Formats: sequence, structure tokens, C-alpha cells
Amino acid sequence: NKTKIPKEDGESTDRLMGKGQVQLDPQALQDRDWQRTVIAMNGIEVKLSVKFNSREFSLKRMPSRKQTGVFGVKIAVVTKRERSKVPYIVRQCVEEIERRGMEEVGIYRVSGVATDIQALKAAFDVKALQRPVASDFEPQGL
Repeated sequence: NKTKIPKEDGESTDRLMGKGQVQLDPQALQDRDWQRTVIAMNGIEVKLSVKFNSREFSLKRMPSRKQTGVFGVKIAVVTKRERSKVPYIVRQCVEEIERRGMEEVGIYRVSGVATDIQALKAAFDVKALQRPVASDFEPQGL
């Protein structure tokens, strides 16, 4: 596969095939249906489906149901509970990105896999007192 580059450890990494951008028209996205578009770049076609979600729904946070949770809990509550100025999860994720993420292409551009992100959130919410470690997760999900 031409999109993968072999590494010395036998693993492979993604190969950047091209870059592009799409101008989004707010009026075209207002109808709430998926908008399909095709971008031609470097001899390949990239097919996209785009749908508008209003800010009020995309940024809404649900309060945590766990007393020891970290997601959906005010940061002041978490730092007070942990007796720290920076929450444990933030320190863990930053350390892990500094350790492993610097070699990742598009670490802050490419989103993590939703199921991995949910697993990370669950690990830190459910097992907050056991201090889960971010090294168990892919850097993109951090």
C-alpha cells in the first residue's frame, strides 16, 4: 500500500499524500442535511460528507454522574479534590504526547478514534482514584 511507510520496528506509519482545504458556505450547510463534495488533489479524489451542527449542541457538556469523575466536572472541583493546580489527566496526557506524540504526523490536526476517546474518558472517570495512565492510549486520542 503506497499510503503506508514501513518503519524500522516492523510497524508502519501513514504517508502524507496531499493537503487541501474546502471553503465552507454557512448558507449551504443550514439545511441540516449532509453535503457531499469531492476534492481532486495529486491525482486522487477525496470524497467528503459535511454536516452542520450548531455550536449549542456541539459544545454542550453533560455533568459527570460519578463523584470522583473528571469529565463534566468543573476544573476547580477536580483540582481541589486532587490538591493540585493542574488535573492529573492533563499532566498525564501532556507527558504522553511529549513522550510519544512528537513523531506522529498531524498529532493536533487528526482526531483520535471516537471509541478510543470514550475508553480514555471512561478510564479516567471511572478509575480516577486508581490513577490510569495515558500510555495505554493512542496519542491522537489524548
